[in-house]
Amino acid sequence: MMPFIRHWKAVASVVALHGVVEPTAMAMEPANLPDRGNPEWVAQCGQEGGYQACENLANQHLKGLDGVPVSRTYTGYYLLKACRYGNLEMCEYATGMVVGDDNKPVDEPAALSVFKEAMAVRCINGDPVTCIAGAITFNDEDHAAYDPDYVGNSYAIGCERGSPSACFAQGLWFSPYSPQEGVQVDAEKSLIGYRRACISEPGDDAYFDAEDVSFGCYMSYYFLRGGEGVPAEPEQAEHALYRSCEMGNAKNCEFAASAFHHGVNNVEKNPVSARTMAQKGCELGNMGACAIEGQLAFTDENYAKSFAAYQQACDAEPSDANCPMAAVAAYRGFGAENAKTTEYARAACDTGDGWACYTYASNTFWLDGDNHNRHLYAKSCSLGFAEGCAFVEELDARAARNAEIDRRNEQMIADLQRPVQPIQRTPTLGEQIEALGNSFKDWKPSYCSNSSITSRDGLFTTRPECADY
Repeated sequence: MMPFIRHWKAVASVVALHGVVEPTAMAMEPANLPDRGNPEWVAQCGQEGGYQACENLANQHLKGLDGVPVSRTYTGYYLLKACRYGNLEMCEYATGMVVGDDNKPVDEPAALSVFKEAMAVRCINGDPVTCIAGAITFNDEDHAAYDPDYVGNSYAIGCERGSPSACFAQGLWFSPYSPQEGVQVDAEKSLIGYRRACISEPGDDAYFDAEDVSFGCYMSYYFLRGGEGVPAEPEQAEHALYRSCEMGNAKNCEFAASAFHHGVNNVEKNPVSARTMAQKGCELGNMGACAIEGQLAFTDENYAKSFAAYQQACDAEPSDANCPMAAVAAYRGFGAENAKTTEYARAACDTGDGWACYTYASNTFWLDGDNHNRHLYAKSCSLGFAEGCAFVEELDARAARNAEIDRRNEQMIADLQRPVQPIQRTPTLGEQIEALGNSFKDWKPSYCSNSSITSRDGLFTTRPECADY
């Protein structure tokens, strides 16, 4: 901070104020050290307009002039008094003097009180961002310097002066949902901070971004719907909820889409807003929002759009809701045998959807050989899809018939392959007699003479051995 000292005189005439500057709005005790240094300057420094004498004392303590001990705290203290008595710029130098390289007050007696008052004056009379900077030193409930009233006042003043970051911090500080020790919870103050953060834009100050806007809007919605005793403002609540999504919070988009779709959570049913919120959330990568977008598009019979949303949800978070709907949307939009239908029917089958198992089995029927995807149809049946059960019975009956045909064919083939035994011819009686060596070649049995049985001309013979009788 040494170079700043050279410019005290240059800025004094520019920022000289009338009246004593005190941080009364902060409800704090001003810093008070025993005076030391040049008596004449000490006397003048304690009067209105005596900032020049205060600056002289600061310089005396900075350099250790006239036997005065060197002290950063006393240097900062007299710069603070110069600020009190007319030169507001000196408060900035006072805070710079009593902090170290870590931006925390130096470990010297009274340095913290000098810093505290100087930051309070800067907060009240200067850049509202300094309100946040001052509060940071005193907002840790585990630290000895913790001062919840000072912090709350700093945020409230910074917000009033136009800092959206201070407004956001005010919303958090007074919120009933995350109270800190010693903080007087105040839902109305919290709402004021959140509402002002919600209507701000990212970049309105160096520390404020879109995430802060979104959170401020969501909390505004929560209060404005009538929470924590705050009077309900339904229309404003809807606007706040809408903007919380619009600013890029995907989870808030899902919540808003569901609320507007069903007309719940203290908002009116609004199909247009529901579709807008769902699409925004899906684009931001929230799969719940994608599922809502898919459902709404399916209701509109826009199956291609529905499939695109459910496809994204199924790919990212396979579930027994996302994947079956992706398959159904593809079925409706592209046809039963479309590749997309087949792909997502398989995914849906894996999540336990009976219809999807049946559809996937049917679309790949010939890829499983003679089994014809019986296991998939059986799974479809076990999952409660009746057509799967009927088809399993048909496949089993067909398999039984085919098995019987196969058995018969196998028997026939076996029979054809068995060696055929030659048929033995029975010798005639004559051949038998001849075989016995009988010389009566023309001997005929007695029955051959029975005309009722045969005759010589053989017209009535029924036995070959009587033919020539």
